[in-house]
Amino acid sequence: PRPSNCFILFRQQFTKTDKGQTVLETVEGKQNNLSRTAGLVWRDMSEEEKAPWRRLQEKLAREHKLRNPDYQFAPGRR
Repeated sequence: PRPSNCFILFRQQFTKTDKGQTVLETVEGKQNNLSRTAGLVWRDMSEEEKAPWRRLQEKLAREHKLRNPDYQFAPGRR
């Protein structure tokens, strides 16, 4: 699998925070509602607040490239 993008990394952490847990409780644990809320929070974040997630994504992408030098993303047809 290809490495996660910075939003997906943020969303994974968001679900583990108090705010994410509160969202899960109030939206009956539906993942699409959690993703929607995480997206709203992400859009409201400044570039400075997003920077750590972008750096993490870049680090993971470099590690992925070292482990899988011949990997090339090839999306399948739906």
